Amino acid sequence: MKRLIFIGDHIKQAAKILFAEDDRYTPQMAARWPELEVTVHHDGRYAVWVNLMDDAELLQDTIHDHKQLVQQIAGFADEVIED
Repeated sequence: MKRLIFIGDHIKQAAKILFAEDDRYTPQMAARWPELEVTVHHDGRYAVWVNLMDDAELLQDTIHDHKQLVQQIAGFADEVIED
C-alpha cells in the first residue's frame, strides 16, 4: 500500500480533483484540514482521509480509481510512504 500525504495548498489542489463531483466537500472545508491522506492499494483502489491532531476521519471509502484521480494528484503529494 502507498500513502500520499498532502499539506497546505496541496490539500486544496488534491481535494479539488478528488471531490470535483461531490458537493459535500467545499474548498472552505479543505482549507481547515491540517493534512489529507490518500491510501492507494496494490489493486488500484484508494481511500481518502483527513488526518486530525488526535484522530483521522474517513472522507472517501475505498473505491476503484476508474477515473485515474490518484495519478492526477500524485504530483501534489508532499510525502509518499510505501507500506
